[in-house]
Amino acid sequence: MGYTVIGLIFLGILSYFLNKGEIIAPSFIFSMSFIYSGIWAWSYKNKWLTKLSINTCMVILLGVFIYIVFTFITRRYYEVHNHNRKNFGVAPRSIIYIEKWKEYVYLFVSAVIVFLYIKAIKNTTGINEVSSAIAVYKQAALSGNSPYGLPGWINYAKNMISAGGYWFAYLIAKDVFVAKKTSLTRILIFLLSMYSFSLSGGRSGAITQVLAVICIYAVFTMQEKKSVFFVPFRYFILGIIIFILGIVFFQQLGFLLGRTVQHNNLDYIAMYSGSQFHDLNELIVKRYGMIDRSIFGSQTFRNVIAAVLAMKGKGYYYDLPYIFSNGYFLGNVGTTFYATLYDFGYIGCMIMTAIMATFSQILYEKVKRNNNDGNISLSLVFFGYIFNTFVFAFFSDWFYENTVSIVFIQYLFWWWIFKFFFCTKYKVS
Repeated sequence: MGYTVIGLIFLGILSYFLNKGEIIAPSFIFSMSFIYSGIWAWSYKNKWLTKLSINTCMVILLGVFIYIVFTFITRRYYEVHNHNRKNFGVAPRSIIYIEKWKEYVYLFVSAVIVFLYIKAIKNTTGINEVSSAIAVYKQAALSGNSPYGLPGWINYAKNMISAGGYWFAYLIAKDVFVAKKTSLTRILIFLLSMYSFSLSGGRSGAITQVLAVICIYAVFTMQEKKSVFFVPFRYFILGIIIFILGIVFFQQLGFLLGRTVQHNNLDYIAMYSGSQFHDLNELIVKRYGMIDRSIFGSQTFRNVIAAVLAMKGKGYYYDLPYIFSNGYFLGNVGTTFYATLYDFGYIGCMIMTAIMATFSQILYEKVKRNNNDGNISLSLVFFGYIFNTFVFAFFSDWFYENTVSIVFIQYLFWWWIFKFFFCTKYKVS
């Protein structure tokens, strides 16, 4: 375990220099996430009785290395073939003005949809207490054979609110960057979108939208300085404080959503931060030879496959069992490599990692060269949307889960609609 962490630290340093210090580059964030998780896993290895096999260590180290290599190759391609273009685009100097009545109407419609969604969940489960109804509905949905159903239109409507959160994340980041402030209406729309994710029993959506704001703001800052930007020490301390508060919020939100938590605060943080190494090892050591791969990409492309099976009246089996070790509950997620390793084996996992790395770097190269002084950049909204897949690469396979899905297609549709409905005027600060 210790050698694995040392290897990850070396890869993180390598990524930093290959990215020329650009701290929001996909491979740097990706490698740092594994260093963070590895330290927690190493610290709790005795409590959890974690003994990583050589195969598990190789999957983690080689996976991170391949991600770094393919992002670097993509980066070099852009540097060589874009020699007549600048490495950084134009930072915004104007805010996007939206007529107030449009924002008010959208806020009102969003609030009505949230109210109707809550009512629908309470009606279908027969439970009046909101958090309990959400917990029961989610557990039934995860079983693959839920007796509960919601009207199709209400799910599409909720996805509009969720998509709007990422779109308004761009507006808020741009407002703060240019004018050092934003409007109360936009903040309320953003908060309502964050809350909409909890209605499905999840907590990650709210976190990903906050990360989208940070990511987009960081891109603007990098473009303004035309180089790597140094993070002041006060911002570093502020980031640690926000992270700690985020963990506390994450735990308390679990209580509100009806989840039972049996750990103290430190063990709870460790479980969410480092148990993924242990869970991946469980797959490799105990279950790898028994995997049923009769359905292509059943875990990697689960959202699409589940939707297709549902149309055929068939249930979907999400093979992600909960893990317990030495009396500790260790969750059921096993890093970004779990799903692709499950579906495609060792070689296929590395190929899917290379594809993920290449796509992520292409998008990053595009957004950092964008001219963001004008209408909203959908590519930067998209980058903000997938930024969490780098930050939480140690946690789960959110990249393929979030991009190869029916919901993401709906997001793209709504982002396009928002751009033409809302964005018509600009105001120079």
